[in-house]
Amino acid sequence: MVDGVGLKDLAAADLPNFRRLLVRRGALAAANVRPAGPYLPESGYVSLGAGTRAYGSPTAGLLLGVDEPYEGEPAGVVFQRNTGYPAPPGSLVNLDLPHLLTANAGADHPVVVGALGQALREAGKRAVLLGHADTPREPSRLAGCVTMDARGTVPSGNVGTELARPDPHFPTGRRTDYHRLLEEFRRFYPQADLVVVETGDTSRLNRYADWLTAEQDARMRRRALRWFDTFLGEVARTVAWDRTLLVVAVPAPSPSAVARGELLTFVAAFGPDIRPGLLSSPTTRRPGLVTGADVAPTILAWLGVPIPPSMTGRPLTSQPFANPLPALLAFERTAVATYAERPPLLRGYVILQIIFILSSLAALFLAPRLPRGASTVLRLGLVSLTAVPLALLLLPWVQTGALDRDVLCLIGLTAVLVLMARFLGRSLSRTFVLVYLATALAILVDLVLGARLGRASLLGYDPLGGARYYGLGNEYMGVVIGAAVTGCTALLDLHPALRPHWRCLVLVPLGLGALLTGLSGFGANFGGFLGGVATLLVAWLAFREQRFQAKTLGLLAAVGGGLVAAVVAADTLRPSAGTSHVGLLVRQIAAGGPGALYAVAARKLAMNFRLMRYTPWADGLVTFIIGLGVLFYRPVGLLKQIVQANPSFARGFWAALAGTAVVFFVNDSGVVAAATLMLYPTAFLLDLALQTAFASPGDN
Repeated sequence: MVDGVGLKDLAAADLPNFRRLLVRRGALAAANVRPAGPYLPESGYVSLGAGTRAYGSPTAGLLLGVDEPYEGEPAGVVFQRNTGYPAPPGSLVNLDLPHLLTANAGADHPVVVGALGQALREAGKRAVLLGHADTPREPSRLAGCVTMDARGTVPSGNVGTELARPDPHFPTGRRTDYHRLLEEFRRFYPQADLVVVETGDTSRLNRYADWLTAEQDARMRRRALRWFDTFLGEVARTVAWDRTLLVVAVPAPSPSAVARGELLTFVAAFGPDIRPGLLSSPTTRRPGLVTGADVAPTILAWLGVPIPPSMTGRPLTSQPFANPLPALLAFERTAVATYAERPPLLRGYVILQIIFILSSLAALFLAPRLPRGASTVLRLGLVSLTAVPLALLLLPWVQTGALDRDVLCLIGLTAVLVLMARFLGRSLSRTFVLVYLATALAILVDLVLGARLGRASLLGYDPLGGARYYGLGNEYMGVVIGAAVTGCTALLDLHPALRPHWRCLVLVPLGLGALLTGLSGFGANFGGFLGGVATLLVAWLAFREQRFQAKTLGLLAAVGGGLVAAVVAADTLRPSAGTSHVGLLVRQIAAGGPGALYAVAARKLAMNFRLMRYTPWADGLVTFIIGLGVLFYRPVGLLKQIVQANPSFARGFWAALAGTAVVFFVNDSGVVAAATLMLYPTAFLLDLALQTAFASPGDN
């Protein structure tokens, strides 16, 4: 454990032993160590031991030997009195266990505090903890949260004060005594299955950093890392490499890194099954990027211990790659820039949506008093808004990492796309349809090719947020459904001769899009798949005009259920089964029964209502709902005219509403998917309303 160290620190420090091991027998990756709460070391260590995002507590490092005094009594006595659990002789006990259990009881996903240690204990394996990050004022043994079992005990180890020595030239006046730590490692290594070593010095430095100048902090950090590197070299000469896996993990970024938005740490692994290069895991499916939750499953897999269902991480793998550190530094720079640009850019985008939606509604009521050019401006604005997601998909080709320049690039790309569609379509209505179909097609093609553009897009997912690492994110999932159903059905109205072929031109694209969205090897977005299936089935029902026939409804239920079962089976039968969201859900249901399904549903609903208060997408969704509500009643007769002139789009509109409802309720961030989905039918409906209200027959 080397807390609070990032890739930049690795590049800046002189680490000959680390680099030599990396070249000979090790692999490296950036690591997302996002815990359940804020980025704090306490939560980072607890998350490593739980194998999933978890909460820490301010005194999580209060781990003592059973005979060590605590407030005048042996720690074992205090522990047994507070928990009711026995304190075995020679063990270490975490006096903060009650706080940790309480903090994680309200988590929105299953968290087993001490899951790693518990799995090892049940398998008859022995875990050992060595070292600490104590300061003169308080004990800090957070690494105990990695090795302890569910009862808060570590079978054996040494966290005594003799493993640190006074040093007036190092922050806090103490630093790790690596000579004694190495002696303890050599003593315990032959008899243990897992040895966790807390190096300590970088943790002390992070707690003291506010009292240091930037230059002194960098100087002390390099010094602490040199000491660690010397110790690492001695460990490498001690272990038997044919039967040893060595992992270097960083539980949390330093406070200064968090302030800069550099939220990734790193994980390095060395051993006989590790190919020099980049680490990866089924959790991320991205070489060079892993999660903190992958560390515990990796240890269990190495020791042949079953991985508990509560762990969301997966065992690490490696693939050859020459000199990985520069590539990872470049990846981190891009990820940090994207993470910083996303909030202001998307907030501005949603504000523009609100402005144009409300302005279009106002124009409908003021149509007799406004020039026809006002309608053209608003319609161009609406189609430009719907072209932005496609422009964001293409933006990584020209992205600079500077917000002002990237905004200009985005505006330029959007203008080019709209002008091309306007030239090819020769009318504004056809421009909408071309933009919609091109957007849906581009996203699906990118998905088939590995989602290289989507995962780098400002509208995609990002490795720092950690909500999704692969497949199709909720933003683009909503875009695909909304653009596809609106574009395909509107096309039939623009070319009435195509209406008899609605099965091929509507159902086939929607079905293909739903499958690509849901299959684990492509979109891996099960909520999006359910939304796509709902859109497909309602479109089928609407075009057949058999809404209330029981036989038809039964057939729809059977088809929908079959599609869902097929996608679930395809995911669970994959070699990496259980790594996608639906796979994890299946594992949780198998372990916890049907109640796990209820817990997941409640969590998703609660998350959506929380997001309604914080995300700008909620404002956009509410604006769409208000706009549609107004159009249903005013101006009187306008909506009836639109439906009569565009019957296929009207059917697609109801299908889009069904898809919106489903994605809202079945996704953690369903409000985001619902907002991006509803943009497309709402914008086209307003375009038709403006066209009708301003009576521009030459542009249809």
